[in-house]
Amino acid sequence: SEQQAREMVGYFATFRTLSEDVGMVLGAARRTGELSISFWDALIVEAVLRSGADRLFTEDLQHGQVI
Repeated sequence: SEQQAREMVGYFATFRTLSEDVGMVLGAARRTGELSISFWDALIVEAVLRSGADRLFTEDLQHGQVI
């Protein structure tokens, strides 16, 4: 329903978001070579690091990998 949609948008608005910028893209490009991972995975890693998060759960990186 329309009410449920508004509630969901309101719920998502409580999460902190991060927008990409040139520095993030360049950082991801650098990490692609350093970590031997795809650019898209490197972009996710770069965003996680910039967000201040201390954990990333993904099936695309090695278990327990520290970056």
